[in-house]
Amino acid sequence: VSWWPGEGNANDIIGGNSGTLLNGLGFGFGEVAQDFNYLSNSQGIKVNVSTSLNVKSITIEGWINPTDVSNFRPIVEYGADTGPEPVEFAYGWNDPGATTPGALYALLRDAGGGFLKLNSLGGLLPINQWSHVAMTFDFATQVGKLYLNGTNVASSFYAGTLTLQTALPVHLGYRPSTSSEGGFDGTSHTGGFDEFSI
Repeated sequence: VSWWPGEGNANDIIGGNSGTLLNGLGFGFGEVAQDFNYLSNSQGIKVNVSTSLNVKSITIEGWINPTDVSNFRPIVEYGADTGPEPVEFAYGWNDPGATTPGALYALLRDAGGGFLKLNSLGGLLPINQWSHVAMTFDFATQVGKLYLNGTNVASSFYAGTLTLQTALPVHLGYRPSTSSEGGFDGTSHTGGFDEFSI
């Protein structure tokens, strides 16, 4: 649907869902050519609401080179700037275990209060090294999965029908400071961020 390679801009080179660079987010040497180089909280890329990104089944994937995996850092989230983030893909966290350095994590919530959590083991995601990360959810089977460098590190099944809330802006590498999540608002990924797609 969309692919943001980070070649000196926040353009989506396949789907037309180009983003806006926030708070001085710049570029560095990536896994492939240039990347987005996150240096501080509040930096990120906002992608506006799009009908093509409003999906029932989803794969989010890309490369990260984090400088800190010791606590919660967002990778990609869907959410209103002043609302919750009903699609969360992050690292450094488990639920209910809270801070889990080096873990991958996802939380998918529907409008009716249903949710699916995905937790990997801790200590998997390294710092200062490129890693490929992915999160998938298949609406037909109601199965969600997390992958690190092509290896399935978490899987869970929703016993019912979970409909993703994706008619919302996409936040690449950050959570808005005005989010209503009440935790880690204004937090960003730190380090390299490259070749992300949905």
